[in-house]
Amino acid sequence: IIDPSPSPTSNDIIDPSPSPVISGAVGPDLCISGAMTVQLDDETVKEVYDLRVGDVVRVSPENFERVYAFGHHDPKRKAKFIEIQTQEEKSVELSEHHMIFVASGNAVPASSLHVGDLLLNGNAVTKIQNRTRLGVFAPFTPSGSIMINGVQISTYVTLQPNASHLSLFGKNIPISFQSLAHTLLLPIRKMPVLVNPLVSSIHFCYKLLMGQPPNVTAIVFIIIILPVATLFFLLECSFWLLPLLAVFIWAKRPFSKLEV
Repeated sequence: IIDPSPSPTSNDIIDPSPSPVISGAVGPDLCISGAMTVQLDDETVKEVYDLRVGDVVRVSPENFERVYAFGHHDPKRKAKFIEIQTQEEKSVELSEHHMIFVASGNAVPASSLHVGDLLLNGNAVTKIQNRTRLGVFAPFTPSGSIMINGVQISTYVTLQPNASHLSLFGKNIPISFQSLAHTLLLPIRKMPVLVNPLVSSIHFCYKLLMGQPPNVTAIVFIIIILPVATLFFLLECSFWLLPLLAVFIWAKRPFSKLEV
């Protein structure tokens, strides 16, 4: 189904995908379009629709990483996406709250971009339009980054509309949603068996918080989620801090004096 209007507005929905479109409710905005592609470590290209846990994909111009889990993997769900086209004739389709890396290095929601904005590596946005596609997918990688159609995006979403950082009473708190989400997913990265219960909990929190005023969301984060994230961060640090601490204690141990 293609909207033939020459200049689509923000309310237009365009779907030139060869994939079939089904009727039904539009899915949650936590995902990447299955029509997008990734590059594997053997230089082949695969559609996100066919991506699987264990595939090793390009996550930056220099690096590849293994997909260790999916936040969403539903090929039969219809969802709305924002298509972002660049001056290099690349395009990527993301849900509005899914984040993408910009020139500053921050990850920002797709809905906050404007024509002329610079993405990571200086690639400028030339066109933005809405689409409806079949299939929603949210692959997770250890770095929280992935290259989709040659554009580097985050594997995470924001929990406050159009915000890259947590905001309280109109003021930004120096905590990015990229770093917060990455820390909260520590248990999955270390123990993938926890993916189902933890992702279900994240989806529940997302649906609950996205309908609330930003200040309510921020307060919940500060009182409940931030302490949990801090605990996970300390646990992650302990994987390399504990060996260092052990070496420090060993080095400071008292040496027994030789008796003459």
